[in-house]
Amino acid sequence: MSFTNQSNLRMHLMTHSDVKPHPCTVCDMSFRRSADLERHACLHSGARPYACNLCPMAFTTSYNLKIHQLRHSGSLPYPCSQCKKAFSKPSELQRHAIVHSGERPFTCPQCG
Repeated sequence: MSFTNQSNLRMHLMTHSDVKPHPCTVCDMSFRRSADLERHACLHSGARPYACNLCPMAFTTSYNLKIHQLRHSGSLPYPCSQCKKAFSKPSELQRHAIVHSGERPFTCPQCG
């Protein structure tokens, strides 16, 4: 498998490990990352605990709220012309553009 960035490759490499140190207290699922458990827990509760103070939107993760609030502040002046994402720096937009190009320069050494 190949990926557009090193971060996605690192996340994929974790799938080759059986270690899942973050168990759900409601069901028998376990997760490799605490953020994945946090997002999963919202499925059980239906909760969206991270509310925007500028509009009625609410989110399941603090990260998604943070990104949303940047849109209100105008801190994301570099929008992608092919999707709804926007970025704070031109270099971030350029890095994101690989997603739409089909290029995947980062390959998993275990599954190719």
